[in-house]
Amino acid sequence: MSSTSVNQIIDNFSSKAEFYDQYSRIQKLSGQMLLERIPALSYMRVLDLGCGTGFFIPELQELAQHVTCLDASEKMISFVKQRYPTVETVVGDFDNLDSCISTNYDLIVSNYSLQWSQNLTRLFASLKRCSTRKSMFAFAFPISGSLSELKKAFVEIGEPGFINEFYSEEQVKKALDEAKLTNYSVSVTTETVRLVYPGVLDVLHSISKVGAYTNTNEKYEHKLSKTILKNLINHTRAENNANVFNISWKICFIIGTRV
Repeated sequence: MSSTSVNQIIDNFSSKAEFYDQYSRIQKLSGQMLLERIPALSYMRVLDLGCGTGFFIPELQELAQHVTCLDASEKMISFVKQRYPTVETVVGDFDNLDSCISTNYDLIVSNYSLQWSQNLTRLFASLKRCSTRKSMFAFAFPISGSLSELKKAFVEIGEPGFINEFYSEEQVKKALDEAKLTNYSVSVTTETVRLVYPGVLDVLHSISKVGAYTNTNEKYEHKLSKTILKNLINHTRAENNANVFNISWKICFIIGTRV
């Protein structure tokens, strides 16, 4: 992924920050599933990577005495500051934690953000340098297999490049191995969640409204024109007599405990 793509990702999320909470249906569901996997202990300091607008801060405050929220989007961080003025905020890139985080944490979390990482191995390796001796991390993010129905529909109308490629489960596990987290006990599990929408346009609308529409496929230069969109809508309506569109998200949950 080029630096241009990274900047475009940040700009797109920033431009939709005011709509994020309203349309972040899968993000909120994934976050609740992640919270259920975190032991209800008393943590001193928690770091949230890719915090967005911070809609899980109240739950994190119940777990920890001190919450730090990190996001690459200044607009997202401004929402956090307005809502939770006592929470520490950092504008920074989780792929470069060493340059923006100097404190050690005993809980590091991330929900629906790490799919945008340019280098999972480097990100995972950096956890060792910003965590306490007795710490854990808990991550949830979509992997390959997500949006398969939407990807299939685009392929069938001859437009295969509109859906980004997600990390595969094998790539995630390889990145964890290469990060050499030898002092951690790490588990990787997946769960598929299916959501129902009135139609394919509603799916695209929900993705657009949270800012998650950056196409990182640099070899595919087509834009989502009105003609392509019309073809997609007509095709999916013809294929689906129930007049609804199902979308699958394959979510990867990574839980690591330092031993």
